[in-house]
Amino acid sequence: MSTIVKQVIEIEEKAEKLLEEAKLQARKIIEEAEEEAKQIIAEIDGQTEVRIKNYREQAEQKEKQEEEKLKIWGEQQIKEVKNIPQSKIDEQIRFVVNKVKQL
Repeated sequence: MSTIVKQVIEIEEKAEKLLEEAKLQARKIIEEAEEEAKQIIAEIDGQTEVRIKNYREQAEQKEKQEEEKLKIWGEQQIKEVKNIPQSKIDEQIRFVVNKVKQL
């Protein structure tokens, strides 16, 4: 009978040892998974920053292009106004003066 008791105790000790080893392995797996998750998050953050940077650069470039277009358009408008003959300006002035006199 004492042999059976010893065997049961040995089996219980082995079971406890296996349980502790399993717990340690589980902790190790959890730590590795957490580290991997941190790396994935860091990678995603890095990719997001790159995308944001690229978007900002594209937006700034587009804004510069629009500014340049508006500048060119404004310069063209100024040239057109400067090219209006003085006689046309005088004619418009007379027209406005006559309308004001009629009021």
